[in-house]
Amino acid sequence: MNDRLKLAMALSLASLFGLAACRQQDTGQSAEQSTAQATEQAAEPATAPAPEAAPVLGSGIDMSGFDTSVRP
Repeated sequence: MNDRLKLAMALSLASLFGLAACRQQDTGQSAEQSTAQATEQAAEPATAPAPEAAPVLGSGIDMSGFDTSVRP
């Protein structure tokens, strides 16, 4: 084999192994069990949390260290 073919084979194997390592692991549940759990959760009434006051969002800049008496 020539060097380019070896390089192409090595890159494709590395990509294959990398993608195989990223796949989602099987949790042991069948699709029927997960569907049954989803329908049970949907059947239960949802309780909404009590409305809270929305937090006041600032600019994200800490103005406590600024000397406002100096012109920039």
